[in-house]
Order: sequence, then C-alpha cells, then structure tokens
Amino acid sequence: MNSPLMNQSISHYCYLIYLLLVFVPFIRAASLPSNINIGVVYCDRNATMVKDAVRLALEYINNDNQTLRGVKLIGLQKYFDSYPLISRAHSACNLVSDNVAAIIVSDSCKSYLADIFYTTNELSIPTIIADHYIIEDIATPFTISMFPSKGLFTNALMDLLEYYDWSDFVIIYDDILGFRDLEYFFVASGSRKWKIKVKKLSVQAMGTSILMDVLHDVRSSGIRQIIAHCHHTIIQSVLYTAMHLAMVNIRYSWVFTDLQASFANIEEFQMSQVNLTMFALGQSTYRNHAPYNIHENWLATLDNQNGLQEMLVYDAIHALAYALDNMAKDERTIRTKTKRCSEEEIQVVDNGGKIMKYFKDVQFEGLTGIVNFSTNATRDDIELTILGMNEQGLTSMGVWTKQTDPLKLISSRRNGTFMFGEQPLRVTTIVEEPFVMEKPNASAKGLTGGDRFEGYCIDMLKELAKKMNFKYEIYLVPDNKFGSKERGEWNGLVRELQVNKADVAVAPLTISSEREEAIDFTKPYMTLGISILIKKPAPSQPDYFAFLQPLHDIVWVSVLITYLSISFVLFMINRTSPYEWKRLSDRNLVAKSDAGNLDYLNSLWWCFGSFMQQGVDYSPKSTAARVVGGAWWLFTLFLVTSYTANMAAFLTITRLDTPIRGMEDLVTQSKVVYGTVVNSQPLSFFSTSSNFLYNRMFTYMDTTPGAICKNTNLCVEKVRDENYAFLWDSTVNDYFVQKHPCDLMTVGNTFDIKGYGIGLPRGATYRDDFTIALLELREQGFLEELQKKWWTDRGDCPKTELIGTSDIPTQLGFAQFSGMFCVVGAGAGLGLLTSLIENLVFIRHNQVKKKRKKKAQKRDCYPYNGVRYGARLADMGSVEPYDDMVSTV
Repeated sequence: MNSPLMNQSISHYCYLIYLLLVFVPFIRAASLPSNINIGVVYCDRNATMVKDAVRLALEYINNDNQTLRGVKLIGLQKYFDSYPLISRAHSACNLVSDNVAAIIVSDSCKSYLADIFYTTNELSIPTIIADHYIIEDIATPFTISMFPSKGLFTNALMDLLEYYDWSDFVIIYDDILGFRDLEYFFVASGSRKWKIKVKKLSVQAMGTSILMDVLHDVRSSGIRQIIAHCHHTIIQSVLYTAMHLAMVNIRYSWVFTDLQASFANIEEFQMSQVNLTMFALGQSTYRNHAPYNIHENWLATLDNQNGLQEMLVYDAIHALAYALDNMAKDERTIRTKTKRCSEEEIQVVDNGGKIMKYFKDVQFEGLTGIVNFSTNATRDDIELTILGMNEQGLTSMGVWTKQTDPLKLISSRRNGTFMFGEQPLRVTTIVEEPFVMEKPNASAKGLTGGDRFEGYCIDMLKELAKKMNFKYEIYLVPDNKFGSKERGEWNGLVRELQVNKADVAVAPLTISSEREEAIDFTKPYMTLGISILIKKPAPSQPDYFAFLQPLHDIVWVSVLITYLSISFVLFMINRTSPYEWKRLSDRNLVAKSDAGNLDYLNSLWWCFGSFMQQGVDYSPKSTAARVVGGAWWLFTLFLVTSYTANMAAFLTITRLDTPIRGMEDLVTQSKVVYGTVVNSQPLSFFSTSSNFLYNRMFTYMDTTPGAICKNTNLCVEKVRDENYAFLWDSTVNDYFVQKHPCDLMTVGNTFDIKGYGIGLPRGATYRDDFTIALLELREQGFLEELQKKWWTDRGDCPKTELIGTSDIPTQLGFAQFSGMFCVVGAGAGLGLLTSLIENLVFIRHNQVKKKRKKKAQKRDCYPYNGVRYGARLADMGSVEPYDDMVSTV
C-alpha cells in the first residue's frame, strides 16, 4: 500500500532525472566560456569564397546540437596583406589579445608565415595552416597543418612513379610552389637509378616565348615523362603551350603534383589522349563527387568557384570545434594570462598546449577526407585520390594511403585504348575526286553522315573498319584545306588532328616532313608525284612519209650508203675473184651468159632482194662474195625487225603536237599560265625547294594573278577553258585525264615522289594498328583492285586517248644501229681480204702446174729413157693444155 509520502518522493526522483537529462550536456560544456573567439588571418582582401567558407562553417558548428552545445564560436578576421614587419607583429598581438583559442591562416600567406609563427609560438597559441603550402621547415610546436607532410606526399609520388615504371623524366617547377618542396623527393630518390632533369618555370613567363622555350627544351631532350610541380592556376597555360609543341598526346605522360590541380580548367584537353595524372586530397575534392558535411548554399557554387582552399578552411574550423568539444568533455576550460607581446601587456589564452593535445585526438570525415593528426601535427592518415583523364574528363583511377603496398590503379580509358569501343572514331576528310566524292542526289535520297560519300578513301575506310572492328563518323574539314602553316598556325586536316577534333584523317593527304612535326602518319597507301595537266592539243594531220618515222633520217642515209657500198664490193669481187662468175666464164667453166650475173646493176638487185627478204636467180659462188653477202643478210635482218617493231608502235598512237613537253618547256614559255592549289603540299614543295627551277616557278605562281586556285576542280576547269597548266598530284591528274570529254593529258615526267598516308593525332596509340591493316590490304591486293575500280574501270576515255607525249615511241637513231653498221663494214672488208687470198692461191696453183709441164717436156728429150717415160706417160694419160696467162680486166 503506497503512502502519500512515498508517492511524493517518487515524484521528486523523476523530476531530478528529467533535470539531469536536459541539463547534463550544458553542464558538460559549462567548463568552456559561452563565446570562444578564433582568429582568421587573411593575406588576400579579395578572398571572398574563403570568407564564405568561414561563415558557413561557423554557422554549421553553432547550429549543431551535438558539438559544443551552449558554446558559440566567433571568428575574428585580420588582414596581413601589405603591412610592414613591425605592423604585422603588432597586428598578431592585437589578434591574440582578444583571447582567441586558436588562429587559422586561411590563404596564401607564405611570405608572412614566419612572423605569425613567431608570435603564436611565443604566446603558445595553436595555429592551423589551411594554406596549400607545406611549411614544415618553419613550423613550430604550436603549428597544425591541414596538408599531408612532405615525406608522406613524396612516398605517394614515388609509389606512382614506380607503378608507371618511370626511369627517365623531367621535373618542371614554378616559383610559386618552389624547389624546396622537392627536397624530400630528391633525398628519397637517391637510391634509385632514375635519370632526372630539372627545369624552372617562372610564373611571369606565362603567355611569353620563355614558356615555349622551356617546353621546347624538354621536347628536344626526347624525354616524354614530365612531372609538373606547378601551381594549379598555370596548368592550363602550360598544357596549351605544350599542345602547340605536340606534347599533349598519347606519347607524353604528365603528372601534376599540386593537390588543387583537379580544379584547373582542362576540359579542352580531355579528347587529346594525353596520359595525365593528378593527385586530389581525400575522395571528395574532385568536382564530380559530392562533398561531405557541407552547407547546401555552398554546395550549389562549389563546382564553379570553390576549390581546395575553401574546403581546408571549412575542415580546419570543424577540427578546432571537435578539439574544443573533447576538451569540454574532460571538463577542461580555457584559461587566460597576462603576457608581453610587442612591448605590450595583453591577456591571452594560457593553456594552448592543452588545446594542441586535444587536436591530436580529433578524427572525423571532412570535405578533404579523413581528418586526423599525427604527433607532428600533420595529416598522415590521409587518402590521396589519383585521377586520370579520358574522353569523359577526369576520373578516379585509385586511392593511395600510407598502407598502400603496392599501388594498384585502374585504367582511365575503356578497353585499354582510346576510342576503340562503342564510341565511334571521328574521321575528317576533304572532297577530292576520286578519293572522296558526294554521291549523286545524296540530299534528295536523304543520305546523311558517311553514307553521303563514295570513292577510293571511303571504300578503304570501310574495309579498315571491318578489319579493325571500329565504328566511325565522317565529317568534312570546315575550311576545305589539306593543311599548311599560316602565320605559324596549321589549318585544314592537320589542324583538326592537332587540336584533337578528329581521331583520323582519311584523305589524299601527302606525307611530308613538315606535317610529320605536327601529326602522325601511317605507311603510305599510295605512291604519287607531281605531274603537269594540260589541255590536249588537236591531233596533227597525217604525214605521207609517216612510214619513215620509225628510223631517224641519218639511219636512212646510212642504210642507202651501205647498200650502194656492199653492191660495189660484190661487183669488185666478181671481177677479181678467180672463182666468181666473170672469171669462171673466161675459163669456159660456166656459160658466157653468166659472166654478168654480178655486174654492178645485178649486185644492186641482189642486195635489194636480200634487203626485202626475197630470193634472186643467182647467188655468189666465191667464198669472198659469200662472206660479204652473209654480213649484208645479218645487217638487213636486224634492220628490218627493228623497223617493223617500231613501226607497229607508231601506227598504234596518234602523235600530239604540243609546245610543252616537260617542266623546262613550261618555265621558258610565257603563253601558258601554270599554277596549283592554295595551301597544298605541291605549293609548299615549290616554296621550300632549294632547286633554282622550282623556286623560279613558285615566284611566278605567287606573283601571277589567277595562277593559284582555291580547289582542284577550279584548276581543272581552268585547264579546259583557259590556256592553263595544272601542277598537281599525278594520281588525281591521271583520273581527270580519263574523264569525259577526254580533252586533257599529262606531259613530262613526275617529280617530287611522295606518298598518301592516313593522318593521326601526334602520338596516337593506334597508328601501328592502322599501318598493319593497310599493309595487309596491300598484300591481299585489295588496294590494287580499289585503284583499278576508281581509275581504270570508271574511265570514260579509250586507251589510245590516255597516252601522253611521254608515251610516244622515239625514232631509232644511228646509235642503235652503229654495231650493225660495224658488222656489215667488217664483212665487206673480210670479203675483200678473202678475194685477195683467193687470187694469191690461184696464182700459186698455176705456177705449180706450169713447173710440172716443163719437167714433163724435158724428159721427152732423153731416148734411153724414152721407153720408161713413154710408158709412164701412157699410164698417166694425156695432159691438159696449160693456160699461158690469166686474163685480167
């Protein structure tokens, strides 16, 4: 049974429990003053966003019922931007005299830190550095850094370099971050066999040729790995200048060490394929990630205006609040004491050491990641996000902590390469027959994109896409130019590749050394030169003596002289040789009517019949005449076959009488205007050539109105309508020669032999892929068939119409027959020599017979031998009468 007294006691106990639950938090914080001042030092009066960060952080803390309940933090601001040394020390004393529990250095106060640190250290006031500079070399026991230590960041950088396997690289540092921040790195890297070059970059050099010179030296060194220890505000300028030197592409790798680098405006480089790596503090400093614990009003403007500086100030105020809250939990209070500062007696916080102790116990998730402090009052348990850039912008590749071993990153690019995947390659081209042409009635048929075009390059691109398994989008180059330098800047197709608007340029783009400095090329898919395109002149009238054209006039005259000479030699042999028709007739060995078979007229007839490969009724009988005749037959055989072959060539073509047969004729005349296309490779060739003739031609084209056209089609129309010669790629000229109305021709020999190649951005990783695919297409005969399809099969002109002056057969001159003339001459000489030998042999033979006859007559004079010799004579038979003398002519 409950008594009234007992009920009253229970009511008192419940009331006491209620009071404890409500007021215990306030009793816990009652050890701290109701208002706590914190000092905020600015070194830039225009730091509006930093001031907003301070205001928003204080509002958040003061409205938070879980932290410092019943205590209000008040921010006292002080500027240190332009005071002399004594005034800065006096200002620091004024600031701490307001009983500030701690001081936050908010922004770029590097030149004033020593003065501030001296005052706060002497007065034992905790100083939180929210600036992005690492200030360990001037820190004091009362200094707290919101940044990681130099040693910690050095370890992260070295782990990254080992992951990338760099051994030879360049470090570029500016005069904002300075060289001293790199001292830890050089000490730590001493045991590694790294080859390091160092270049200094002055901030005042931005936008000047000095920056260009520094980067040009780096490029000239051949090193393509670069560490840029530069302030984030100049990163855009550095990359833009490097892009003009073709250093922002897949061949180059950049590592930026400023932890605010991710806030630099580098969107225009995200399509460049450059290997770009940055560090970001924590996992929230990258702009595409939502920050933690931040006021919604500030979150709305974070992406456009705020950076790491504001986040560090925000986290610094929270760290101070949590330290004071822990101090209150231990029922510690803030004591004040009179101290001397700048020759004045002031009241300052006396137990700053205690506040420092509680700072080292703080741990929370801030905007810049995990916030806690080591015994050295630096953030050593931080997370560093490693960012890489792809076509979508910056993206996280991994997170580094001091426990990371080894570092592992994921690629920032899909499929390990740039663009190969679902995203199509951007292909730029230019209209140039027959390589790229718009299909007839393409607009009426509703064709769009790449379906509007046809031609050699389009078919080649389709086959490459099948072989390499990629998608593509085609667009025409806006300025309709192939690419040349104008006032130091590239235009046309080269420009599209240089600024990474296009991934591939598939067009009749000539490979040159100048273009190779700006972009990359595959191996040539077609070889060409420069040729001269002119209007075909009217065919010459038929010549009644055209049958004489295969041989030069001097040859015809020489043949006639040889014919008469050989006939005369045969006549002489007939008169002198004892074994020829005339002498045989004189000795009654042949009929008297045969004596004139080889007189001079008959010798002429015999030689003519042999020349015409017809037979005659008689032939030489003596060896001498037959030697001469054989030499004549050999001569006529070679002459007739050569004449027949060359005559066939002359009969199959129509000779065109043109005053221009080559480059020399073009330069030395004044009636025909000649030129080429503006901003083209042929024009560049003439302008840069060291050949006097080509320089003279460029001067003429540059100073003659109407010599240079805007495009190929305009030049071809000028050739047809005017007295104009077009200097252009031989492949294109050959194409127009075959097109209706078949009134064009090329003259002279091609020169400046080069090749067409597929253009790629400088350092494109897929260059070798395209080159290998092109070589395979060439080996398979695809490119040859493609050229046949667009040149030969689609030609409107018959083959005879396509032969230019350079294809007309030349007359055979004396040089081609000199050997045969020597043969026939030698044959005639040998025949005469043989005739002389025959006469000598014949005379000797007659002398021997005459001696034998005399001996026989002498034996008939001796009677005692008459029987014997008579018998012998009877056995021998009768002796023929001996000729007294050999008749002569």
